[in-house]
Amino acid sequence: MMKQFLLATCLAWTAFGQVPSPPTLITPTDRQGSVPPQRPDPTVVRAGNVTVNLALLRAPNVVRISVPLFDGVPITINRERQAAIGVGGQIWNGRVENEPQSRVIFALKGSSVSGTIRRQNNQVFQIRPIGNGVHQLRQIDSSQYPDGPDAIVPPPPGLGDAAKVSMTCNDPITEMTVMTVYTPMTKVANGGQDGIEAVIYEAIEDTNQAYINSLVSQRIRLVFVGEVGFNELPVDW
Repeated sequence: MMKQFLLATCLAWTAFGQVPSPPTLITPTDRQGSVPPQRPDPTVVRAGNVTVNLALLRAPNVVRISVPLFDGVPITINRERQAAIGVGGQIWNGRVENEPQSRVIFALKGSSVSGTIRRQNNQVFQIRPIGNGVHQLRQIDSSQYPDGPDAIVPPPPGLGDAAKVSMTCNDPITEMTVMTVYTPMTKVANGGQDGIEAVIYEAIEDTNQAYINSLVSQRIRLVFVGEVGFNELPVDW
């Protein structure tokens, strides 16, 4: 009788101590977005359409979420920071559980979210809006990004240049204010206004996170984002 009591007590404590499974952020879907067909992107290894439970990212009390990736094994992500950005935007910043060198950033605007998951094993996944309330989960091969131009190092300023800067700029040297504009074509390619602005908000947060990781005190601050009436021609980069 005593053994049965002890066994029941141990089982009860085990069940009580279990951490509940976190809610799932994305669900695969057959629904299609509104973004017109795009030319193949060599950086995208594979992609699939998903719906996103945006309420989980907005909820102040939800600090753990589950994201199922392509291999069917979900990862758990722990939130570290939640903040407002821009006009009606929100940032969700965290890490993959048990992967201290990982970084996860989601940016929300209206019905859209733009996010990047960088795992400790160098795997990279993106969530991008494609319109009609649909998003796309993508696995990214970052080695396929094109090389940029060589860095241009400006000459050191003279005393006259320093005097001009001190007279014309009142911003602290640790902060750069940024204005971002987008074209109608870019808006359509990202699923609409909410989509492109979520992508922009994520880029701002990602840049500042890179400064933090590099122990750089500088930060960028978004002061304006909006559409410009410029009809660009398609460009093959």
